[in-house]
Amino acid sequence: MIEYRHSWHVGPGASGVRLLWPAHRFQGMPSDVGALLPVADHNAMVFALIESFSPVPGTPVVAPLFLANPFLNLQDTARRLERIKVGAIANLPSVVQYDAEFRATLDNVNLGSEREERALAFFSDAGFDICRTITPECAQAAGDSGAKCLLVAHGFKDLSDPDTRGERVARLLRSLKTVPGKPQVVVLGRQPETTADVPYLDLDDALEGEPAQGSRIP
Repeated sequence: MIEYRHSWHVGPGASGVRLLWPAHRFQGMPSDVGALLPVADHNAMVFALIESFSPVPGTPVVAPLFLANPFLNLQDTARRLERIKVGAIANLPSVVQYDAEFRATLDNVNLGSEREERALAFFSDAGFDICRTITPECAQAAGDSGAKCLLVAHGFKDLSDPDTRGERVARLLRSLKTVPGKPQVVVLGRQPETTADVPYLDLDDALEGEPAQGSRIP
């Protein structure tokens, strides 16, 4: 498997943060949304990357997992991550990327946000740092989650209304300035031409075998 190890930087001279994102390719949609489709086992692909990964000293590593998967063994996953010194978890992809109606359907069958929240709490209690996924349409948990980082992901709304995503993300970023604890915010997607005061990370721009670099904060 081709390894994609996307990175973002947190300041001048910083070693950055590495997100182990597998080589998803989906026609016409961002891979963070496509990873929700039942055409590939995202968690298995992440585990394959994890098992072959050699950590770089001083570079924190984030494992992005679909935590609402009912077949995910949390204890086993924690042991595997600890063994290779991966110290952070992201709920990516996430049920928050679905629209409100489908999120409610998933909640009714215990495959939605409550299951995901329990998994996040488990990993937090086990000592892992948490990178929480939010969208402009579903960011209620941003303020009280204790997350070290907030990942602003694409949602299914962006597939039907892509032209307004920049405006919706901008409104969200303004609202996040009042979040207690000031977690780092990283926007998934292509950076706009205007100067950004948060890093953007395009998960779909890597060449084979090469990492995609997120923008630096000035």
